[in-house]
Amino acid sequence: MPNYIKLQIGDTSENGQIAIVDEDRLCYIVRSSSHGAMGLRTISKALLKEFVEYFEKNPEASSTDARGKLCGTSDIDKFEYGYNATLTAMAKMVLGSTNVIRLSLDPNKTLLFEPCIESKEGINGFLDRAIPIVLEKNANLSRLPTYIFSDEFVVGGFHLGRNKNNLSENVFQRLVQSKSVNANVTWNNRFKTYILNREVSFDAFKTFVDEFNRAYGGLFEIVIDTIDYNGTQRKRYSLYAINPAKTSFLPNQPLQQIFYGAPGTGKSHTIKKTTDGVDSKFVVRTTFHPDSDYSTFVGAYKPKMEVMPRYNPQTGEQMGVEKRIVYAYTPQAFLKAYITAWQNPEQPVYLIIEEINRGNCAQIFGDLFQLLDRGDDGQSCYPIKADQDMQMHLMEVFAGYDALPENIRSGEELVLPSNLYIWATMNTSDQSLFPIDSAFKRRWEWKYIPITQGKDKESGKLMQWSIEAEGVSYDWWSFLEVMNKRVGDITSSEDKKLGFFFCKADGQGIISADKFVSKVMFYLWNDVFKDYPDNPIAMYLKEEGGEFTYGDFYTTNAKGEVVVREELVTKLLEALGVKKVSAITLEESYDERADIPTQGQERKDTLSSVSINGKQFTEQEYTQFDLYMNVLREIGIDKTGAAIESMKFTRKGSKMATRNPLPQLAEGYTYVKEGEYYYIKGANPYTLIRILEELKTVLNLDMVIAYR
Repeated sequence: MPNYIKLQIGDTSENGQIAIVDEDRLCYIVRSSSHGAMGLRTISKALLKEFVEYFEKNPEASSTDARGKLCGTSDIDKFEYGYNATLTAMAKMVLGSTNVIRLSLDPNKTLLFEPCIESKEGINGFLDRAIPIVLEKNANLSRLPTYIFSDEFVVGGFHLGRNKNNLSENVFQRLVQSKSVNANVTWNNRFKTYILNREVSFDAFKTFVDEFNRAYGGLFEIVIDTIDYNGTQRKRYSLYAINPAKTSFLPNQPLQQIFYGAPGTGKSHTIKKTTDGVDSKFVVRTTFHPDSDYSTFVGAYKPKMEVMPRYNPQTGEQMGVEKRIVYAYTPQAFLKAYITAWQNPEQPVYLIIEEINRGNCAQIFGDLFQLLDRGDDGQSCYPIKADQDMQMHLMEVFAGYDALPENIRSGEELVLPSNLYIWATMNTSDQSLFPIDSAFKRRWEWKYIPITQGKDKESGKLMQWSIEAEGVSYDWWSFLEVMNKRVGDITSSEDKKLGFFFCKADGQGIISADKFVSKVMFYLWNDVFKDYPDNPIAMYLKEEGGEFTYGDFYTTNAKGEVVVREELVTKLLEALGVKKVSAITLEESYDERADIPTQGQERKDTLSSVSINGKQFTEQEYTQFDLYMNVLREIGIDKTGAAIESMKFTRKGSKMATRNPLPQLAEGYTYVKEGEYYYIKGANPYTLIRILEELKTVLNLDMVIAYR
């Protein structure tokens, strides 16, 4: 007698046609599919036992044989013999004559829905079912901040979602009709709405799965394996919940950490990347300063104006309303975050403290200091007693939250919950700072943010900012490298150095001479080199036999206006050996587009003709650029200018259509001004064709483009 295989939820036959979806004491719920049809069936365990016993004795029998032999022999199979094919397949799984593919024997893993099979539901079907489940528990996919970038949610080249805000209604409907997106699966992030993309290769999906499992480790797991499906090897995609009874969807990050480093390194931006997409009511921000104290951080009674009814003292009738000053307990940043966290235990709540060392932490935190000791469960190890005013306020706001512990609900004790994250920034170069003692420091994780060259958040490319003086552009990062070395050599301090974002460039990546002097030179002269007369600024700019002062950077022009002496900026940058920005070169910035098609793309070397609005423009009549511009004029020059400017086709810092042109372009490129826009002339026909194709889609044009 063979060893029976006890079927359990998640078991699938080797051909994928039978899957156990659920079970109770008497029945299995079975998904059965055959010839493109699929259905859920309830199979009696007692009836299955009859089939198992029959096929144990008659292993070569068919399902029809079993039906003929067993139909009507007992009450239990009187009405269920029609499922004889399903019963036969299940019996052979029990007997081991058909392989059982067991998804997981781990009792801590639960299959959340039936696996999706390649060539059937596939990747699209899997994502359509999996992403809503994850969104339900983790709104906005907020555990993926490290792997998600900008508008398209690109994860290792995989576009998980498309920004619906950037789509016209016509384009959106076309995407829905073509099943390129599933508009029923939407989520919001950074105040934008995303729809689930369905155009993805297996390699890109595999990259996403790796990142997903890393971000959701211990919560969810996506498993890709291979099965024998109808005699063919097929991939299968499954989503599991891990320890569903104990699952926590809180970020796997330090509860208390301080981000520190030189000014301009992006400490606040690092925090913002994590909290982007989190509902604003779950992010509480405050900034410490010398006047900050316990009451401004936690809360206190404060006067406020309320509108009160006014009554006739003789008749008691209401005569209207009047404004009166009343006193009420007013929670501040800490208490707001504390209350929100206890009221939303499954949601991470962030208390962000900017410039934590600009305030007196001992005075500001007071007895809250004791709460910063957290246990393995994330809660405070040592509760503290709330004062009477705070207790009354907490008792009021927690009324009705019966699931909270009594000591919390009553407001009697304060305990930090495990979902309250307290993060802070520290600019260690600031002057007149309050010292932070070691007892306070050891209750925080410390994350150093080094000085690195900035990267564009969309493309991931290094940012090429420049300082512009006297019409010459100097590389900003080169200046930082040179100057930071001087700062380190002279002051022996890392804290005084400048980060990449110390001074922000304009939209074209340019830092003007005026901004450079007023922000960068002012900081270096007054805060860094104040006590070092032989600093590089004074050394390179002082007149022979004289001294240099910061005021020497400025003069007045013929109109009496105060202006920066750009020649001094140039002199300093040249003396420091700062690199000049090289001549502008051709570059496509959107999806690595280039003027030459990549392998596998159709070649589009020449624009032959374009038909639009009943008019036809051909290469016999016009040059490639004139043909292109005539089509733009026919569409509407301002309309096309705005559309092309949003496409992100560029020539090294200047878009193919822009209202803000660069002072100069690379050799071979010029601007042609039409209306309010400057159009770049000199691009390859391949680029012009790509732009016209996008215009056709974005503006929903009835346009025919021919090329060769």
